[in-house]
Amino acid sequence: LAMCIHWFWTEKIRYNVNVTVTPAASGSVSGIGSYEQGETITLTANPIKGYEFSLWSGAPLESPTSPTQTITVTSDVNLAATFERHPSAGTLGYALDAEHLDNFWRHSSWFGYFHQTTEHWNYHMDFGWIFTQPENDSSLWFWTQHLGWLWTNKDIYPHIWRHDTQSWNYFTRLSDNTFVSYDYTSSSWEKITTRHEVKVISFPSDGGSASGGGIYEEGTVLEIQANPKDGYRFKRWLGNASGTASTLSVTAIRTLIIYAEFEKNIP
Repeated sequence: LAMCIHWFWTEKIRYNVNVTVTPAASGSVSGIGSYEQGETITLTANPIKGYEFSLWSGAPLESPTSPTQTITVTSDVNLAATFERHPSAGTLGYALDAEHLDNFWRHSSWFGYFHQTTEHWNYHMDFGWIFTQPENDSSLWFWTQHLGWLWTNKDIYPHIWRHDTQSWNYFTRLSDNTFVSYDYTSSSWEKITTRHEVKVISFPSDGGSASGGGIYEEGTVLEIQANPKDGYRFKRWLGNASGTASTLSVTAIRTLIIYAEFEKNIP
């Protein structure tokens, strides 16, 4: 008795999963490719620095604004992943993933402390007022009135390329707090005139006002004055100053944030 066994091989149907990124190069999508019919897959939209995911389009989805989608493949899939510009893109704080501190101050693990005042203008603890428009921390161009355009990144800072002199410089503070630059081309040191912000804040704000704040060259001795409103009296200075006299002299050796505290008069 002869027995014949016939094997039949049926190839499973495969479908393509394609996703178009809009705008181009604003992000990527993981999970695209060719899959067997009935296979469950996960698509994930990943924006680059400066963008955030917006929505999926091209097919009905339960949650089109969710960056992760789980899909059962039953036919070819053609989707579009749309990304939008992040509202903080181009700002120094966002590009450097800087830590948020009080009163709009931020701290970068490698670029130091700075106060973000507008989208592009920042007050840096060492360089003073700087103009920036960075996309990420892989490289950073910034402008200062005294030094012009400067370039650096987190791997080489505080070594900085100075555009106007076409030279590499090293920036540091000396033991006396003087901010200086060493020019490798000329092998010379240069003192950098630094300006500091002295911010004077009334607390509570309806208790009075405080004058004397502003931007001053390093070493400037200035006078700040507390002016209580009717029904209040000046109590004391807090923050980077202390004392109970309503007039106080301070020296701009660094950025100072000083609070004038008021209290209601006791009948």
